[in-house]
Amino acid sequence: MDTNEKTSNKQVNSNQTSKNESVKKNDQNAEARIEPADASSQPEPAAANSQPQNIVAEEEDKTFDCPNMEAMLQNIRSHERITDQDLEEFKRCILNDKVYFGKVMFATQGVPDRHRVMQALVREKRKEGFDSISIMEIGTWAGGSALTWAESVTKYFDNNGDVICVDPLVPYFDKNIDRSVYVAMRNALKEGYIVDLLLHNIKCSGHGDHIKLMKCPSDFLIPMLKDEQVDILFIDGNHNYAAVKKDLENYSRIVKEGGYICGDDLELHITDIDIEQARQHLNYDYIQDNKTERFYHPGVTLAVGEFFNEHVSEREGLWVQRKVNGKWQNIEMPDYSDIPIPEHFLANT
Repeated sequence: MDTNEKTSNKQVNSNQTSKNESVKKNDQNAEARIEPADASSQPEPAAANSQPQNIVAEEEDKTFDCPNMEAMLQNIRSHERITDQDLEEFKRCILNDKVYFGKVMFATQGVPDRHRVMQALVREKRKEGFDSISIMEIGTWAGGSALTWAESVTKYFDNNGDVICVDPLVPYFDKNIDRSVYVAMRNALKEGYIVDLLLHNIKCSGHGDHIKLMKCPSDFLIPMLKDEQVDILFIDGNHNYAAVKKDLENYSRIVKEGGYICGDDLELHITDIDIEQARQHLNYDYIQDNKTERFYHPGVTLAVGEFFNEHVSEREGLWVQRKVNGKWQNIEMPDYSDIPIPEHFLANT
C-alpha cells in the first residue's frame, strides 16, 4: 500500500515455521483480502507548486488527542472486528507513550522474520566498510518497517544514517470494497488515526532522529530526487500491478552502485504462478493462485518478475536485487540467524 494490508505472526523459532505460520495466517485472512485495488482510486497528486514536508519534524510534539480517546475508540470499534482487550491494549500504549503494533488499525503488518532479513541487508553494508547509510521506503502505514530500518541504523551504523519514508496516507481503496480489513484501513486513513499512530510510534521508538516522513504520493517526489543517492530502496507501496511497476521504473535510478533495491510481499515468483490468471487480476491486491493453490500478491509478482526479467533473490517474502556496474543482479541472501526480531514487533505480543 502506500497502505496495503499485510498480516503478522508472533515470533517463531525457525525459518520453516515462520513460512508455515505465514501461509496459515494468509489462508485465514484470504476471504477478507481477495479484493481489487482499483488503480483509479489513487490519491490526488500534490499541487505542482507545493513542496513535500517532513511531517515528523513539523509535528514532533503532536500526540493523540487524549480527551477524545473514547470517541476515537468508539469509532474504531464500529469499523473493525476487534475485542475490548485489543482496544484496551491500544489505549494503554497510547496513554503510556509506548509503541503500538497490535490488531487495532491492522498496525502490525508483515512477517516478523522478514524484518530480520531487512536488518541483515543493513549489516551487509556495514561489513562492506560504509560508515553511514541512506535508506528510502515507499509505503509506511503504522511505521513497522520504518522502525526496523531505523533500529538497524542504530545497531550497525552507530546512529549515522537516515530513513526517508514516502506515503500519502490518504484513503485510496475503491469505495465499493466492503471487506472488513479494507473498511478498517480506509477508516483509519479517513479519520487521520493512522497518521497519529505513525507519528506516535516514531516518537516513542527512540529512533525518531533517523526518520523523515514525506506525506505525498510516491511519484510526486521523483523530479526532486537525484540519481544514485540511496544505499537501500524498499518498495512496499500500493500493490496493484501498475503502481508497483511505476515505483520500480521511477525509483530504481536513485539506488547507488552496489546498493540494494528490495520490496515486500513476494510470496510467489513469476515462474511459480498461473500467468494468465495473474494478468486477469492486475488490480487485485491478493488472490489464490490456480497453479500452486497458494495466496499471493499478483501485482507484486508480475511487476517484479517482468522488471528484473528473472527469478529474483528472495527470503521470507522479501525480494532483493543489487546494482552492479549499472545492472541489477541477484545476491546471495545474507544470514540472519543471529539477528533477533525487532523490539517493536514484540511490544504487543
